[in-house]
Amino acid sequence: MVTECVLPLIEDPTVMDNLQMAPHSEDYLYHHSVDVGIIAGCLGLWAGRPYREIEELILGAMLHDIGKTLIPLKVLNKPDLLTEEEMNLVRFHSIRGYKFLKQNTELPRSILLCALQHHERDDGSGYPLSVREDKIHPYAKIIAVADVFDAMTSVRSYRRRATPYEAVETLRREMVSKLDTQICTIFIDKLSQRFVGDVVELSNGQQGEVIFLNRFDSTRPMVRTREGDFVDLDKNRNLSICRMLHS
Repeated sequence: MVTECVLPLIEDPTVMDNLQMAPHSEDYLYHHSVDVGIIAGCLGLWAGRPYREIEELILGAMLHDIGKTLIPLKVLNKPDLLTEEEMNLVRFHSIRGYKFLKQNTELPRSILLCALQHHERDDGSGYPLSVREDKIHPYAKIIAVADVFDAMTSVRSYRRRATPYEAVETLRREMVSKLDTQICTIFIDKLSQRFVGDVVELSNGQQGEVIFLNRFDSTRPMVRTREGDFVDLDKNRNLSICRMLHS
């Protein structure tokens, strides 16, 4: 699946756009795993990693949440807030996934660490072991960025789907201390290049097209509304992009 399906996709310049157009409201875990594999592969390619590493990275990304298959579906798909006990069960998926993959002696250690460390953060605030910076495998750092972005921009029963603009804003904030700065910068730069031409809805109900990016903050671009108005979101801080429209 990595070599025949995902590797060809990461060469497609429109792949990130296509991911955004497919909401995947059913079988979230499966689609999330594949999407994170694609995003992580793109990040590996954009970061200039050799193809041997990119293949490993994609495999690690597609298996990063394997521990969640060992969690009861009634907990995994619960539409309401989880209890503390249920939350601890979900948080334990990293260790369970690591132990599960460890049974396969042919898998390299890097793949195991993708499952174990994708929720770790550079400042030690992550889980399950609260390791910091250089103790986190480089693949896990890439997968962490892909995981955050895809989780935010996916359809879930318990919250609204975030726009790519909101997800980028979160990544920009998290890269200060939690996520890898270089990986986030590469991802934000590449993703932002696709923003021009987006058809969006603003928080005041107006719809329009992104025509120009703010040099210092791509999440607050210039939008030309369908009424012909020009709205600079950098200057109109009371407005924001709340929804992506396909046409």
